[in-house]
Amino acid sequence: MWRLFRKLWTSFKDVSDNPLKIQSVHTDKKTGVAILSIKIAGKSAGEIKREPLDLLKENNKLNSFSKDDFNKIIDTLLKNHKALIEKKYKPNFILLRHQYSEHINESLLIYKDMTKEQVYIKPAKEVYKNCSLIGKFDPLDALFIGYLVGATDVNDIPSEANNIFKLDNLNSRS
Repeated sequence: MWRLFRKLWTSFKDVSDNPLKIQSVHTDKKTGVAILSIKIAGKSAGEIKREPLDLLKENNKLNSFSKDDFNKIIDTLLKNHKALIEKKYKPNFILLRHQYSEHINESLLIYKDMTKEQVYIKPAKEVYKNCSLIGKFDPLDALFIGYLVGATDVNDIPSEANNIFKLDNLNSRS
């Protein structure tokens, strides 16, 4: 019985002492995250597919990878992180065109929803007032929408002479 236990222990120890080797890097089409295919060097066991962050969390023996493989894990981890950040901050809406409408006496925005591939036409003031909607635009497009609304608001201010007080008129009232 003791021999059997010792034989199992030595075979387990041999498997755990063998260095791990990265076979290939695959990109998941759905999530865009790179996945590493790992194999135990010198063994006929199948490939293990893991994300780099999970691999570093699970593997308490980082020295079981060669220096090149470890650098490949870190490089893949950084690429995954960059892709996730770009995906998070990618604008959902793209401003296609703006046009002044004489019928409603207001600027209209024509923009496209990139996720649904739908085109919308809305007044610029309506888009500008909705903070969650304008936050989904590219920053330059959002800046332009704000500029467009601000420019039209300044032009809409009535310039009647009755609303303007002169300094001489203020002193004579008191």
